[in-house]
Amino acid sequence: MVVGGWQRDGGVDWKTLAWEGGLCRRKRFEPSATSDPLIAVCAGSTTRGVPFPDEHSLALFRFLLPSLARTADCGFRYLAVVGYDVGDGFFDGAAGKAKVARPAALRGLSIELELVRVENAIQKPGPVFTAVTKAAYDRGANYIYRVNDDSEMHTPWARSFVNAIEAMGPPYGVVGPESLNKNILVHDFTHRLHMDIFDQQYYPPSLTDWYVDDWISRVYGNSRTIRAKNCRVEHHTGAHGQRYNADTSKASSVDGLVLVGARKISAWANGNGAEAAAREILSEKLDGKSATKARAREIP
Repeated sequence: MVVGGWQRDGGVDWKTLAWEGGLCRRKRFEPSATSDPLIAVCAGSTTRGVPFPDEHSLALFRFLLPSLARTADCGFRYLAVVGYDVGDGFFDGAAGKAKVARPAALRGLSIELELVRVENAIQKPGPVFTAVTKAAYDRGANYIYRVNDDSEMHTPWARSFVNAIEAMGPPYGVVGPESLNKNILVHDFTHRLHMDIFDQQYYPPSLTDWYVDDWISRVYGNSRTIRAKNCRVEHHTGAHGQRYNADTSKASSVDGLVLVGARKISAWANGNGAEAAAREILSEKLDGKSATKARAREIP
């Protein structure tokens, strides 16, 4: 049963999923305590157009999940939230679910996996991103990191991202890793407050594919949008190719959506004792200086 367009998958006993690696083990740290902040790494995955998909060939298992375990910093709990379409030939079948759920050895780090089944008639990333980020929020995630299933993390990132977000103070902002694209954040890390400000919609619902990156890279403004030079991610777009048709007609709506979003952030800030931040964010948009490049910084 799909409720409200998406559901957490209840068909499998979702035990802790683990992968070889993990900085905590190598540094002789104990596994994370239950009081540690929870970071949800959110992605969508589809086998549409992928011949003979299995746990050995899919980018999710080749790149994202192993690299998450290899690069995870200690002092945090991690939840990988992966959304898939209803009817997916791999994820939405008993055999595929069993393969995903199979536990493996993990060296001293607990990473939980949650699958989210999404009613996605338009076959676009947008509805899946909405579902996985809402699931992460409902699970109590302190921070949400939206990535892709073909992303590979090459360096530790969690502590740097959290430090950068917390240094901004409410209403916080957005941080992303270094990648080949220097103009926008192709992956984005936010505080859970982002979901409160935007009424549980991580991105504007009208943006269903390409332009979510542009929106999140601009809506918080220059001072609250950071590309972390010391945190590198490789996006393996050639692994499966583009598995959806991009709607380029939405390009003209981005400017307006950025302004609407900035007003939402400013309204929250004004109502919660952050008037200076409200003035800064909104004045930048009204002056036509909305950020088109995330500023690059080294983050400790």
